[in-house]
Order: sequence, then C-alpha cells, then structure tokens
Amino acid sequence: GFGLKYPDVLGQPAKGAASGSPADAGEEPPHAPRFRGIISECFDAYLISWVQHEERQLLEVLDRATASNSDKVTSQYDESPEEEDGGAGCLYASAPSLFAAMKVSMNKCTGFSIQNTLFDVFKVFQKVMAQYAEKLSKRLPDRLSGPLDSASIEAACCVIGTAEYCDETMPVFAEQLQRAISSDFKDRIDFGNERELQTNLQVQAYQALVQSVNCSLDESFSKMNRISWERFSQDVGDHSPYVGEIYDQLSRQFGPVARSLSRIHYRLFCHKFVEAFVKRYVEEIHRCRKISVRGAQQLLHDTTLIRTHLLEVPVVAGNGGKMQTSYSNFVLREMGRAETMLKVLSSPDGVDASVVRAMLGDDHPEAEVRALLALRADGAGDAGAALGDDDRSGTGVASLGSSMLSLSDSLIQKGQRAPEDLKKNFMDMRKNVGKLGFTVPGFSATKKTGSSSAAPQ
Repeated sequence: GFGLKYPDVLGQPAKGAASGSPADAGEEPPHAPRFRGIISECFDAYLISWVQHEERQLLEVLDRATASNSDKVTSQYDESPEEEDGGAGCLYASAPSLFAAMKVSMNKCTGFSIQNTLFDVFKVFQKVMAQYAEKLSKRLPDRLSGPLDSASIEAACCVIGTAEYCDETMPVFAEQLQRAISSDFKDRIDFGNERELQTNLQVQAYQALVQSVNCSLDESFSKMNRISWERFSQDVGDHSPYVGEIYDQLSRQFGPVARSLSRIHYRLFCHKFVEAFVKRYVEEIHRCRKISVRGAQQLLHDTTLIRTHLLEVPVVAGNGGKMQTSYSNFVLREMGRAETMLKVLSSPDGVDASVVRAMLGDDHPEAEVRALLALRADGAGDAGAALGDDDRSGTGVASLGSSMLSLSDSLIQKGQRAPEDLKKNFMDMRKNVGKLGFTVPGFSATKKTGSSSAAPQ
C-alpha cells in the first residue's frame, strides 16, 4: 500500500552490492569511470513521447479516481487515544491512489533515465497535483445561504484531511525524486506551489464549515433582535429563549464535524468558529439599536450562558474528548469582549466616553466608543434632549409627569398608609395644573394672568 509516509524504496541498497567502499581498499582513483546512464542519456532528447504517454496515463488515473461515486472516503490514520493530537480523520481514497501511480511512473523512468526525462516527469507530477487541487475545490460550496447537510459537511472535512495528506506526502515524494535524479536537477525538485494550493483548500474548507454553523444560528439571532431591549424592564432571571436555541443548533452542527475531522483539525475548527461567532455576536448586539440598563443586564446573563455553551458543546460533540486549555482561554478572552460591552451598557450611573475607554481599554478605536455610547437607552437623558429649557428646569409637562410618578411610587411603596404624604403629592399636582391650565379629574383649574388657582370640584 501507499501510506501517509511511504517507505524509501529508492534508498535501499541494491542486492549483491559489495559491502566495502573504495576508501577501505585505499585511496579512491582520481578518475573513476561512470557507466550508469551513459547510453540512456543519448536518448533523453527523444523520450518526450514517452513522457506525454505517462502524462495521459496519470491524468486518466486522476479522472477515474475522482469520478462521481467512485472516490471513497477512508480513514487517514487509526484512532489513537494516547496521542492527544491523534484521532481518525477522513480523506478521499483518490489521494493515496494518485501518489501510488506517480511512484510507479517515477520508478519506471529511473530505470532508463535520471536526467532531463525524469525532470520532465516531475513537471508532469506538478501538473497532476495542481489539477487534483482544482477537482477537490469543486467539492466545496461556492457560497452559503443556509447550513450544509451532513454529506456536504463530510465532503468539506474530507477536503481538509486530503489536503493535509497531500501537503505532508509531497515533500517525502520530492526527497525520493532528489535521491534518484541527477545532481544537475536536485535543486529544481520542489512542490512548493502545489503545497500552497493544498493549504488554500484547507482554508476554504474551514470557512465553509464555520459559515455553515453560523447560518444555522440566523433564526436564533433574529429572535434576539426582535426583543425590545430598549423597553426591557423585567427582573434578570432565567436565560432568554434564543440562548437555548443557540445551544441546540451548535450541538446539531458540531457533531458531524467532530466525527469527520481529526482531533487537531477539530480543535482548529472550534477556534475558528469561536472567533467568527464572537464577531457576529457583537454585531448582533449593535443591531439592537437601543438597550436599557435592565436589557443589558439580561443580555449579560445570556452571554455568560452562551460562553458556557461554547466551552461545553465541543466536548460533548467530540464524545468527551477534552479540549486544550488554550481553547478555554481563547473562549474566555473572546467572549470577554462582548461581556465588557454589556457591563458598560448595564451600568446605571452616568457613563461618558472617558468611562467607556477605561472599561474597554486604550486599544479600542474612538468610533467603537461612540457606537457603544449610542446603544445606551438612557430614558432621562433622551427625554431631556428632546425638551426645551423651561421643561428641563422643572416646570410644565415634565414637572407634572414627575409629580404623577412620585404619587404612583408613594401609593405602591407605602400602600396608601400615609395620608399626609398623599395630600402633599396632590398639592404639588395642583400647583402644576394651575400653571398649565389643564383639567385633571378631581380638580378644576383656570389660567389667569400673573396667578393661577385650582379648587376641588
């Protein structure tokens, strides 16, 4: 078979070779004759047809191996609980088959040429690997409008495993070629561009998986934004309904990914998702437009629970495989950004730009500070900004509203058991009613020049 790290066939000594070296018998002759390759080198210029034949053969192998319904999913390496970064990851069987075919082609060529012809064959290998990367890229979605189904998730995970296999195998294959080819060509044997194509494939596959999970949260975030956080006045208690839906979606989406990726790639996927999730979560908070103090306190409570979900879901989906401490620290640091924002918004005291900068840190841009201040739904401040100078000084409608709120608070807090306080509140209302010329049930008021009077009806 052709494993991830295939054996060094070309490096094995030939059978029947003498065990001694020229140095053992004395000093090496100054002009040792070279016999190998003398005759075959004469035909290098005429072997282009054979190279073209090999190219056609390899491209046919590539087409057959990657044909629809023929490229099977296989395990990249065995499950190894002892190895922290081990674990079975899936890849396409076409990758080992393709490298095995290229190895056969290389061995055939070294039998009669280690000069230009072998280098031409190497260039064919480069072309084959570039086309293979292109075929793998077509198994990834161009754009996503919703979460991927289980088959598409497995395909993206297999692209990651296959790209890693190719990226690790090409340097080994290049070493085999360098040992076989003439010294004139050794420095030109390099799969650098082809390895970069495989790295780009992994990036694209990770992006597809992360975006798929993000799309599954669209409805949950829509419910979050439909809550009137500006008028939110409930006591902070249980988490909001959208938080439970986020947990359910994460559990549903993380399961297939954990089953198809190796442990090290699964952890990398979790890191990438948390990074994208926190960025979106902060954006969703800003979409709430205005958030009251109570609303911010509830969001802060929800955020703490979401942070716990981000720590627990990868472990549960991975069948109990523990996450590294670096992941936990990453989640705490990233979610801490959203928590700091909400702590600013939940502060009942007056908050200005200097206070926000002190809470967020000096590394936050001024635009972010202004955006956060704009989120605060400060009822008194907003109302004051909309009123005139007379109203802000305590007269008119604003003063009347304040007296009525004072009366309401007295009735609720004291249970109407303090008649003297109740009487005082009504007297305050009479004065303001008299100034405005309004009629309130239980009172009559008339507006006169220089004075006002009100008497019970």
